[in-house]
Amino acid sequence: MRKIFTIFWLVLLATALKAATVSGKIVDINGLALQGVNVFLHGTFLGSASDEAGNFRIEDVAPGEYTLSISIIGYHSREFPIKIADAGQFIDLAEITLRIGSLQTENVVVTASKYEQNRQDVPSSLELITSSELKIRNTISIDDALKYVSGINMNSNQINIRGSSGYARGVGSRVLLLIDGVPYLTGDTREVNLVSLPIQQIERIEVIKGAGSALYGSSAIGGVVNVITAPIPRKPSLSAKLYSGVYDKPYYDQWEWTNSYRTLYGGDISYSRAFRHFGFLLSVSQNHDLGYKRNGWVHRTKFSGKTQWDLSQVQRLILNGNYSDQSSGNFLYWKDLQNALTPPDDQLDESIQSQRAYLSANYRYLFGRNHFINTRAIWFHNHFKDNIKTDTGVGHESSSEDLDFEIQYNRKQAKHTFTGGLESGLQQVDSDIFSRHVGTSTGLYIQDELPVLPTLKITAGIRFDTFDIDSLETDYQLNPKLGIVWNHSEYSAFRFSVGRGFRAPSIAEAYTSTTAGGLRVIPNTELKPERSFSTEVGWNSAIMQFIVLDVALFQSEYWDLIEGGTFTETGFIQFRNITRARVNGFEASLNWQALPQGFAGRLGYTYVNPRDVDLGCYLTYRPRHLLYNSIAWSGGSFQCSLDYRYISKYDRIDESFALVIKDAGERVDAHIVDAHIVFTKPFGCDGLKLSLQVNNLLQYNYVDLVGSVAPIRHFIFTIEKTF
Repeated sequence: MRKIFTIFWLVLLATALKAATVSGKIVDINGLALQGVNVFLHGTFLGSASDEAGNFRIEDVAPGEYTLSISIIGYHSREFPIKIADAGQFIDLAEITLRIGSLQTENVVVTASKYEQNRQDVPSSLELITSSELKIRNTISIDDALKYVSGINMNSNQINIRGSSGYARGVGSRVLLLIDGVPYLTGDTREVNLVSLPIQQIERIEVIKGAGSALYGSSAIGGVVNVITAPIPRKPSLSAKLYSGVYDKPYYDQWEWTNSYRTLYGGDISYSRAFRHFGFLLSVSQNHDLGYKRNGWVHRTKFSGKTQWDLSQVQRLILNGNYSDQSSGNFLYWKDLQNALTPPDDQLDESIQSQRAYLSANYRYLFGRNHFINTRAIWFHNHFKDNIKTDTGVGHESSSEDLDFEIQYNRKQAKHTFTGGLESGLQQVDSDIFSRHVGTSTGLYIQDELPVLPTLKITAGIRFDTFDIDSLETDYQLNPKLGIVWNHSEYSAFRFSVGRGFRAPSIAEAYTSTTAGGLRVIPNTELKPERSFSTEVGWNSAIMQFIVLDVALFQSEYWDLIEGGTFTETGFIQFRNITRARVNGFEASLNWQALPQGFAGRLGYTYVNPRDVDLGCYLTYRPRHLLYNSIAWSGGSFQCSLDYRYISKYDRIDESFALVIKDAGERVDAHIVDAHIVFTKPFGCDGLKLSLQVNNLLQYNYVDLVGSVAPIRHFIFTIEKTF
């Protein structure tokens, strides 16, 4: 055994001695160092990022020929051929100069097509939320970040992209949530759970608008949100953040239900370290919100971890895990408009406890620069228990498991970029609400991207899905898609996409049997999958060097939508396929930057016309007008930003709620202003950051759901230190 270990370490030592090193310094045209520039060798996982002095260093490079890629947003990317001939060779590229480019992020790679590509080559509308945006807004959960994205409206914890979703408690999501490309939906309701994901580990969030079922299968009927976690940094890092906030008094005296100010507070601490081929990150966070509503309190604890292991320069294994424990009060709706922050008396003592955990694995093997295989898997556990009163007693309890596995193959050969893969899923539910059931799903997909001309690319794909839930009939879906991108100039592109989408009914929708808020819900084992056909035409252009305009026209046809609970002939509520719908509209966004003044901004407007074709009226819980405007200024160690959101009131709600909720029809347009101020390195202290934010600065009162007032004005102070 001792000889085996000796041979093993000798092999590792010999490998290390043979490895070469590539280094250099990256500067702008004025010779100033550029920090955070991405540098990597194509066809490998070897890479680095430039430090404060602009220096980078890539180690452990085996002999061979490579292409070195250098990129950062706002600058023209560059590539260099690198040849490693001798063992232990040291290559110093000296200074490398990058020229300022357009604000257009042509060098940002995304995963909209399940492989890396330039953002402008994506045939669908796409939005990016960066980690810097999350930090300046002191984002606590992902829903806080998504509410600033053009075309998105958050209905409680449900994501509505361009009118694809309304709101119904217990209905599965029409927007697929991914974490590093792996589905993250509960096994029972197939809902997204945004608060359990670790914010401090996120590198960026990609939002793909429009049906994505041709690649992602069920639940992508309205779009895809992909949360991408950050790689493990090379240098050891310890960071801690604490925040504390307070809610203002309600605008109306009759809404005041307590003499004390309600507070929110919390913090997180994380530590990461990378060794030669292995790195890890651990974090823990706590969030406490006493709530501006009576019985609207929340207490949450999260533990997160990530490991990254480079098995070789062409093999990487990533493990990601999270555990979340939350307890909260149950505020379903107000007592009446005069007591808008107080629930009915029978809800005052109701609470919910939940535990969620997931473990995901991602293994990628690179055969070359444009040839790889990727394997992903996730286990997601969800358990909740409450003491909500029902006709048969007090309390519900449910446990669910979700297992998903995917193997993907990608190859670029000649002019073609092929992507194909197989996905499989298993859901198990044991609940006194949904009973005990098992669901399975399988999907097979293939896609090809072909540049038919130097400026014209066509993407075509198709996916076959089969899914089954116990006594429900096994169903099959075939969903094709077509995308076209025409780059008629260096920084301008037309895009067109068309495709089918679907969403399989969840176990909860088919088997729910409970009483909630005075409403009795009964099962429906005759549910069919929702189906859609979506089309989009768009144009993206850098009008000037620091102004980017994006416009899009879109339309989606829907069949068999499950639009929440429907009253049966006996007076009960049941999930049914009742709606034939059509949603169309347009969207325009403008991103701009004023240098060297330090100003930047984003303006976005979305018009949606959501129609129930059968009834000839508007769909429920869809605002027709969304206007978002953000402006920020950065000067040295000081940053400030102002966000404005206009959300038009719902044209139509579920009128049946008026039978239970008093003043259910009360609603107004929303005008929300949020302000943020950030100081970095105050008092000359490196790694220290102080921030102050005021949410709902104007104390504007509006409802975010039926019988529910949105958060009133509150102030949050944050202190963050990185060691």
